[in-house]
Amino acid sequence: MASFLPGWVFNVATIFHGEEAILAAVFLFTVHFFNNHFRPDKLPPPDIVMFTGTVALEEFRREHPLEYQRLVETGELGKHLVDAPSRPMTLGSRILGITLIVFGLILLALVLIGFTTTGSGH
Repeated sequence: MASFLPGWVFNVATIFHGEEAILAAVFLFTVHFFNNHFRPDKLPPPDIVMFTGTVALEEFRREHPLEYQRLVETGELGKHLVDAPSRPMTLGSRILGITLIVFGLILLALVLIGFTTTGSGH
């Protein structure tokens, strides 16, 4: 390609690709973030499933109705039931989750600020 195109084309492509990557990352992060942490049925945040590896049975039934029904029909639901996480584990998971949500929001704000400000240094 470089033998047919001038060098400035690669510079422009690099800039476009970088801007596109930032937009994609911000979009994916934002969609994930709000769908997993700020849906009305998930409030108050955070969802601690990723830290504890457990989900309340009622929440599982509501969010995964087909899988729940399959497990009930096949009699396998009991094999997947576990004790609720301990209070220290739940508290630690909530503290860590809130910390990470705040950190994520700060990073999102910084990316948006960096993306929308000029690079002139003024």
